[in-house]
Amino acid sequence: VYTLIGFLIGAFVTIGISCLIVAARDTVKGSDDILGKLDLRLIGTVNHVNRKGNQNSPVLISDKSSGFSFVETFKLIRTKIENFASRENCKTFVITSTLEDEGKTTVSCNVALALAKNGKSVLLIDGDLRKPAIYKTLGISAANESGLAGIINGTKSIADSVKFVEKYNLFVMLNGTGIPEASEILSSDKMNDIISALEKEFDYIIIDSAPAGVVADTSILANSSDAIILVVKEDKASIRRIRRTIDDLSNSEKEIVGCIYNSADSGLTSKIK
Repeated sequence: VYTLIGFLIGAFVTIGISCLIVAARDTVKGSDDILGKLDLRLIGTVNHVNRKGNQNSPVLISDKSSGFSFVETFKLIRTKIENFASRENCKTFVITSTLEDEGKTTVSCNVALALAKNGKSVLLIDGDLRKPAIYKTLGISAANESGLAGIINGTKSIADSVKFVEKYNLFVMLNGTGIPEASEILSSDKMNDIISALEKEFDYIIIDSAPAGVVADTSILANSSDAIILVVKEDKASIRRIRRTIDDLSNSEKEIVGCIYNSADSGLTSKIK
């Protein structure tokens, strides 16, 4: 009897652990999960790029080695963003993810590049003040650049902080070093004035933000933007955590345009940040 009881207890414990493991890995496994489990519009699925040489380098549509499919994907994403912007009369988009390493910075850069290639005046802002990465992704120097923080602190003007990168036909606002007190800086009353002033100069503003499921920065930035785009990487964040992120972003009362699905197997490589 005791042997049977011990066996049953062991079986229940094993089943319980298995259930916990399954629950913990309840992640996005395919594009159907975006609508079915997250109730989000799918803006686009970014496919994997097989390239010779350094596989860890950023994948940009300006690089011929990225391939036709990759470039066309971002053209389709561009079209959906342009249609939404025209319909809703908006210019400023915050791009974020739930966790780190889901590809949000690479997506932000490629969305901005795609819009610029269509003849639009585009400003790409590094809004991830804690871990700025746009300058690395685009391969340009950010020495002495303080971006939004410099403008808010009064050490730089907007004119000083916006740079034109001829190589990409793109305007950028970069940050060269991480700032731990990012939330406090972004909460400044100056943010709305800064974005409003920039919107008068550009057709589109793309802001690469910190992971929304990790820090509050994106929710703060969203208050000064028009809409939000969420990058979701395959088998990365749990469905529950992504839903919690969506709920948090919804509190900003700014519309989540949809999701860009970034797959580890059929999308961008796991090394892209």
